[in-house]
Amino acid sequence: MKTWSPILLAIVIIITVLAPAPVNADDFDCTTLPDIPFAECMALVALYNSTNGSDWTDSTSWLTTSWPWYGVISDEGYVQQISLPGNNLTGVLPAALKDLTHLTFLDLGHNLIGGSIPVEIGNITTLTHLYLFDNQLGGGIPESLGNLTSLLRLSLYDNLLSGSIPSALGLLSNLTYLNLQQNDLSGSLPVDLGNLSHLQNLYLGANTLSGGIPASFGSLTSLQNLSLEWNQLEWVGNGVNNSE
Repeated sequence: MKTWSPILLAIVIIITVLAPAPVNADDFDCTTLPDIPFAECMALVALYNSTNGSDWTDSTSWLTTSWPWYGVISDEGYVQQISLPGNNLTGVLPAALKDLTHLTFLDLGHNLIGGSIPVEIGNITTLTHLYLFDNQLGGGIPESLGNLTSLLRLSLYDNLLSGSIPSALGLLSNLTYLNLQQNDLSGSLPVDLGNLSHLQNLYLGANTLSGGIPASFGSLTSLQNLSLEWNQLEWVGNGVNNSE
């Protein structure tokens, strides 16, 4: 039988006691994590469960009392940022994300998330950066995203999104970057996008958009980069076809 020296045995016991052991996602008790509000902890647990956290490339500290968890930044006791790009997230996004009421930065790009974009994300009005690009998200772009008036950058490119571009995106008055290309968006370009006076980059290429390019786009005086290729659009002004 193998014997342990008293010193080595003591070291093993100390490491075992101090190391936070992961628990089953269904059993994690958010009352044991006092660093953030209970509802925010539950929202993070819901994200882990809904996107198959046990299969993430890196899930260091998640569902333990060791804080902060990988990819999460908190400030003044609230979750401020979640950054998990290229981390093998699958499954769907949970509606519980709405409870992250101080979240400013959400980057879940370059993953395999399916389903639709939860309408409830429109309740996180503190968001300034929303990156859900290069996933497998389908359905329409929720009108509720128009509530995110603090948003500076919105990137949803390379998904399976369909339907029309919501005119409500024209309410995002602080937006500087909008990328919706490489989806299956159809219909006409919303006139309201011409209200985005701070917009510097607009990428809508590789969709199935049709009709004329609104004259209101002429009001995008801050625009530096515009991509509309691989659609069925044409310039139209004063009722005259200018595509020739």
